[in-house]
Amino acid sequence: PTEWICILFLVLFAATTTIHLIQAGIYKKWFFIPTMVTGGLGELAGWSGRLWSSRNPNSFKAFILQITTTIFSPSFMTAANFIILGQTIQYANAQKYSRLSPRQFTWIFVTFDVTCLFIQSAGGGIASTTNVSQAKAGSDIALAGIALQTVAITLYSLITIEFLWRLNRDKPIPGRENLSANIQLVFIGLAISTLFLLIRAIYRLAEFANGWDGKIQSTETYFNVLDGGCIIVSMFAINIFHPGRLLKPTAETEGV
Repeated sequence: PTEWICILFLVLFAATTTIHLIQAGIYKKWFFIPTMVTGGLGELAGWSGRLWSSRNPNSFKAFILQITTTIFSPSFMTAANFIILGQTIQYANAQKYSRLSPRQFTWIFVTFDVTCLFIQSAGGGIASTTNVSQAKAGSDIALAGIALQTVAITLYSLITIEFLWRLNRDKPIPGRENLSANIQLVFIGLAISTLFLLIRAIYRLAEFANGWDGKIQSTETYFNVLDGGCIIVSMFAINIFHPGRLLKPTAETEGV
């Protein structure tokens, strides 16, 4: 890894993670702490490992740190997005346009995401061994976890698109009001964040399928742009279009 690039990403991840922590406190959106903030801390650990590797390329501990944390940390961001969508649908009082209820969105997709997290963590841990056969097995396990996460993000995206389409077409309820500008901004933030999480997942899927000695794994630029860069954009998108700022509590939505 290139030293200055690692430092740049450490600064960016520190900034967005700190902002998420502050926003969680200001807007009392505490679920951001075990999701976005935890994921950001994981990315900080991963890029610290990459900085360590840039200065000590032969350090196996640095390799373990970066490979494990950069694999599973984005799972925390996807969990946040799943929760935000459910809460936004509830805030908009548009549950009848959605195939899933806000509670179902949270429980189904967060459970899906936690499963992916455990699989990726186990795979990353096994893959970091010096034993070649075990490393291959770990890589395959991590690949399965990332594939499952890609499926989850894709399904989530399709259900969200269907929800917005039904809302726009005024089905199944005629006479509904248009979404407020602030709710639309939250959906824009979610769209940007989810898109870049999906791009990152597809990249890691291709990376692990290509193998440890493949071109994708050995090309630093791919990782910097398609992993680190995508996660940074995803996190800052939610900072900018934060639901706590845009969705002010009302009598009907107090506690959402």
